[in-house]
Amino acid sequence: MYEESNPVGVKAALAAQGLCADAVRLPLVEVSAELKQRIQNAM
Repeated sequence: MYEESNPVGVKAALAAQGLCADAVRLPLVEVSAELKQRIQNAM
């Protein structure tokens, strides 16, 4: 979850649970598809 810059991994996990939107503002960038899939598999 912390492999990419914070808080994108945490935000992706929360979005997978439906607790927030899966969008970030600059200067952050969205979590990679690979990490997003690994987070979802771990949940």
